Amino acid sequence: MGYFGAATFSLVIGGPVRAVSAMKLLGIAELCLLTVVTSDLVSRAGVPRLVGRTILLTSLLTAAAALTGFIVFVCGGETHLVGRYGDLVASPWYARVQAGLYHPNLLASFCIFSSAVVAREDSDLPGWLRRATQAALWITILLTFSRGILAFVVAAAIRGARTRRRRLMTTALVACCLGIMMIGLIHAESQSNRTAA
Repeated sequence: MGYFGAATFSLVIGGPVRAVSAMKLLGIAELCLLTVVTSDLVSRAGVPRLVGRTILLTSLLTAAAALTGFIVFVCGGETHLVGRYGDLVASPWYARVQAGLYHPNLLASFCIFSSAVVAREDSDLPGWLRRATQAALWITILLTFSRGILAFVVAAAIRGARTRRRRLMTTALVACCLGIMMIGLIHAESQSNRTAA
């Protein structure tokens, strides 16, 4: 919801690039709706086990595609597994992997969703396989070089906040990440306004 709020704020201050901000907000709204629908499905008997196994397999295959794209990029090749740089300056030192998805940011959103599903204890997955998949998702989202990394960190922290001390630390982390996202959105909007002018 925080990311949705930040995108709404981006639309409000959008200036001449309001159409781009509106499309971003629409995409985030679609992801929020997908989360609601998935939550409803997973609450039904027997579904968490099937969904957990499906998402786990998909996550591992996606992580393999992301790593393959990164290796091809580092070796000097070109591949559709690596995406556009967007508002980041292109560099020979890093790639924004997208692992066959439309954009690196979409891959980041997939990683956030998949990590939450794999972390569910009612998915009936072996602990070692769950940990290996989470590690693969961490590597994958870091290779996207997207703002989604912050949301991934926050989601993981919220899932792990089982004690009062951890909840306080998570609250501080959420506030910090929201601040970073807002600064990033404002900076991106000002860059877009400068380019449009």
